Amino acid sequence: MNKNLNEPAALSPPWSLMEARDINHGYRRRRRGMWARAGLKNVLSHVSLAVGQGLTLGLVGESGSGKSTLARLMLGMERPLSGKVLYKGNPMPRPFSGPWKKLRSKMQMVFQDPYAALDKRMTILEQAAEPLLIHGLADKKTALELARESLAKVSFPAHCLERKPGSLSGGQLQRAVIARAVILKPEFLICDEPVASLDVSIQAQVLILLSQLKADLNMSMVFVSHDLNVVSHISDHLAVLHRGRLVESGPVKQIFDRPAHPYTELLLSCAPGSKKTFVQASFSRDEAQASGCAFYRRCPRRQSECRDMAPPLSAVAPARQAACFFPLV
Repeated sequence: MNKNLNEPAALSPPWSLMEARDINHGYRRRRRGMWARAGLKNVLSHVSLAVGQGLTLGLVGESGSGKSTLARLMLGMERPLSGKVLYKGNPMPRPFSGPWKKLRSKMQMVFQDPYAALDKRMTILEQAAEPLLIHGLADKKTALELARESLAKVSFPAHCLERKPGSLSGGQLQRAVIARAVILKPEFLICDEPVASLDVSIQAQVLILLSQLKADLNMSMVFVSHDLNVVSHISDHLAVLHRGRLVESGPVKQIFDRPAHPYTELLLSCAPGSKKTFVQASFSRDEAQASGCAFYRRCPRRQSECRDMAPPLSAVAPARQAACFFPLV
């Protein structure tokens, strides 16, 4: 029998910088109508994963799979309903507490929408310097000098430093957001769909830039995306979420060459330019299951046990796990 890798002991490698252990999370539903009941909407269920020092973890899944929620939990911006988030083996401090604010300078995030991430009233140079001032790491003059250096590293145009976000392109703004995030030389960086709104040529530039910064700073990264082609170019390991559950994880090249879970196979077959095919069994709506595998209605390999029991995340090959009774490897 395969060993269940949801057990914390199986996910505690000595090189782990950030670790999520058996995370369960959800949000309260809003009441609609006088007689409606406010319930809990589950977003993540028993998710366990680790991010290695100096490595990039690609986090993929369809919209609504819980990717962005997991990213916020890993940054400590929220606390999970149950489970633990560990940073260098220590529990993540309570959000916005003194210890969390001190740790926050080592953890940064690049958001999908650079327009929303920047203050429209401040110049790009001022915003790049702001993290140093917030954390008390430099005076204003020094912070502005370091901000110029950080923006130069991301090839931000020097003649645009005194401009405000409204007069710049999406690619320029995303470079500014990255410069602002890495000016503190973080140990851990989360990129939440950072190139989704950019054209292909700018996407390539930003991906090369992130790879160079990761190497220069020996930074660990989580790269959140629904675009597997993008993830394959920047990630070392891959984690696949489906309906808030981790259904597959392992080295990115191995998963791309031979996925173990049918859902991963489906994602790869839908990627632009993919030569992979996905045999449809009953491609009905991806409705929630009361019990059993959440991918049951869409899976071409489904059996009776898949309807009645939820498969645990188990080892299917060295360094690889999949939540499937009939893995493809």
